[in-house]
Amino acid sequence: MLFRKPAAEITLSIDQLAGYLQERFDAKMAGFAGECSELLERASRYKADFASACESFGSLTAEPDLEYTPNASASFVKESKSAYIKSMRALLAKHEKRADDANVYSRYKVEQEELEAFIGEVLHANGQFGLVLTAYSNDIERLRRAFTTIERANVSLKRVIAAHEPDYEDYASLSDEIEKLKILTLELAALNAASAAPVANLAMQKPENSDLAAKLAAERAALKDVVDHASNLEKEIAAILLPLERPARKYAHSQVKKSRLLEYITKPTSTLVDKESRSDLLEAVKKMGAEVDAGKMQVKSMERVLGSVDAIKDGSLFRLLDEHRLAREAAARISAGITELERAESSAKSSEAQAKAVERSREEAQQRAGTVEHEMQRLRQLMQQQFLDCYGTRVRIV
Repeated sequence: MLFRKPAAEITLSIDQLAGYLQERFDAKMAGFAGECSELLERASRYKADFASACESFGSLTAEPDLEYTPNASASFVKESKSAYIKSMRALLAKHEKRADDANVYSRYKVEQEELEAFIGEVLHANGQFGLVLTAYSNDIERLRRAFTTIERANVSLKRVIAAHEPDYEDYASLSDEIEKLKILTLELAALNAASAAPVANLAMQKPENSDLAAKLAAERAALKDVVDHASNLEKEIAAILLPLERPARKYAHSQVKKSRLLEYITKPTSTLVDKESRSDLLEAVKKMGAEVDAGKMQVKSMERVLGSVDAIKDGSLFRLLDEHRLAREAAARISAGITELERAESSAKSSEAQAKAVERSREEAQQRAGTVEHEMQRLRQLMQQQFLDCYGTRVRIV
């Protein structure tokens, strides 16, 4: 459209980016949420029909047809039918819960996986009670139809979620870049503090101890901010993984093949450093979570364990680990600058040597600051383009 009015530009600070991104993502996914909600409500009605069909089948007084089960007695088949109905009731109750997640995409993805798990467990139970279904093959048509509608709803829901996966990937990518920008902001503040004083004729001047003390105080304050940030991230990581430690020990004893699952859980920041280890953890916790969910492994709090499993499955843990790695790297660079300043302070009696050391440290800080500023500008431009491409909004990041 040649005469379309260009979108207004929105100015945002780095601290405002995460909230704005969440707002735009939720708005973009409003239709998705409506579709998923409708399909889940439909699946819920189908499950109610399935439950009703189970009860009708359970109260059926007709004699079983033993033509194709000649080795089973009628009384045994009837007892098995009661056990089958009890099993179906347990599965319906088990999968009654609804997901509670702030992220609309993750919430419905968990809901779909829950529905698919229910379908899988019903099919597994059907395999175990094949004798009952064979003997009453003429009496389970309603049960069969109800279950088929649940399967169709799951297929539709899965298709809708898959269609919106690129939208979630865009959101996750922007979230990661926002966290990187925050870390770089902390580092740049420390570098600017290290190179704040004038550098002209520095080699011929004797820096005052108070100047060095002020610079060191600024660097140490910046380092404390980064270290505190890393420490908070470690607590968040531990909060996710701690509920899995005891189940992981049990799970490790039950496995024939040796697994690094316990090592990943107890030493996440040093072991979960590449795609291979993360993929290994994801596969292991999915299997362990399935055993916990199925009641094959007893745990103190199933809700906490499955919540931790979900946090690994939706990538929350890995994003925290990436942010923690960036914080540690920033802390190492700041610490190196502090070391240089401390050396300069210790050699204060030699003004020439001290001046050279401070000048060198300042030059390195200025060079690094230039690199950081360039990277921050690159990230700003990248995110501004991504906001325009993904959400149709012009954003200026300051």
